[in-house]
Amino acid sequence: TKHDWKILNQVNQWLKAAWYIETKNKPNNKVLYSKYSNQAEEILFQDIPEELIAVEFVNANKNMLSFIKDETKHGFFNYSKISIKPKIGDVLCVRFKGDGKDGFYKILTAKKVDSNNECKAIKQFNGLLKVVAPKGFGFVEDIFIEPKLIETNKLEDNQVIEGKAILSYNKKKEKWGWKAIQVKS
Repeated sequence: TKHDWKILNQVNQWLKAAWYIETKNKPNNKVLYSKYSNQAEEILFQDIPEELIAVEFVNANKNMLSFIKDETKHGFFNYSKISIKPKIGDVLCVRFKGDGKDGFYKILTAKKVDSNNECKAIKQFNGLLKVVAPKGFGFVEDIFIEPKLIETNKLEDNQVIEGKAILSYNKKKEKWGWKAIQVKS
């Protein structure tokens, strides 16, 4: 109309239709873009391999998490730009942007996956709890059970328990081991 161009009859009919007149403009397309962002990222980053990692620690105030893939790859990253709310023990499928610097990694994509996936940093366990008195911590075979888990779950020495453990680096002993993150009797 502004340039005196001929407008098709069909377009004029649409302009007068109730659905067109009653439609409200959105201030931006953020909702639309967010709806399809995961699919777009899959297409953009499909040539970058996905890796399974386990969440070892979460700082929700800073949107940071520590992760472990295995004894050779571990570190931390900011998760504020992805649509997940991670918890300790979650298994994530991520795409890293290059190598980490001083343990800090940037990620391109991340999604939660079933914890039954074959993540080298998580394992299920079942066995007899041996509590070390008076310290209050314990072990099921080689898996460390911290005092807080024993206290919270009211566990006792020589009790059969099961749970989930995560690979963890013991700074005092300077070696890798397993630490329980979930237990039940």
